[in-house]
Amino acid sequence: MISPVGDMLIRLLTPTHTMYYKASASVLIATSKVFSVMPCPTSLFSEAQRVNNLPYSSTEPFVLSLHDNNPVVLHILLKALHNQPPVPR
Repeated sequence: MISPVGDMLIRLLTPTHTMYYKASASVLIATSKVFSVMPCPTSLFSEAQRVNNLPYSSTEPFVLSLHDNNPVVLHILLKALHNQPPVPR
């Protein structure tokens, strides 16, 4: 878990396992250029289309599926973007 109050679930699918990270969409949007364009209403990303079509009162977190990313690198990146220790130096 990256953010205990996160509203986004990042599902990382690798050839050997699946990992989940609970993150804050607003933090990711504010701190990452890639994530900032994903949920934009005019974005062509399929993820944006799914986010923008969710009901406003949805109690289920948005699930973003990523494939074949390095789990260690993704974990470090998410921790850094959420200003969470420990981030290796």
